[in-house]
Amino acid sequence: MTSEYLLGLKAATWNNAQLDCSVKGAKLVEIHSPEEDVYIGYLANNLTGNVWLGGTDVAEEGKWVWQSTGTIFSYSAWYSGQPNNYQNQDCLCLYRPYMYSLAWGDGSCAVQKVITTSAKESYLQTDRIDIIYQSVML
Repeated sequence: MTSEYLLGLKAATWNNAQLDCSVKGAKLVEIHSPEEDVYIGYLANNLTGNVWLGGTDVAEEGKWVWQSTGTIFSYSAWYSGQPNNYQNQDCLCLYRPYMYSLAWGDGSCAVQKVITTSAKESYLQTDRIDIIYQSVML
């Protein structure tokens, strides 16, 4: 399987990012391996803001699942102390606990961040980048 990622210039709330992906026949990016995590982090590193991923625990606090399938994460790379549910954070994002690195954290779904999508066509979107489209070829 191969994937293609493209960057854009748009920010959205998690729900709007998810809807935007859906309209394009895609989904927010779901990271299933350390290698994919490193690659998505590399793509998103040049962005100045945070980036949405396709995970959520909105249905059951503390039970993190991929929104598209409802399956529990088989891989995760939470930053130390995350997820912390600070002020009811229910959506997965890549954020910058330090100036130069991205890490997994829970974020407020109502805040505008970049979108990451995966599937036939998917994308990554951040505060400064619209979308990374991921075309998956089998």
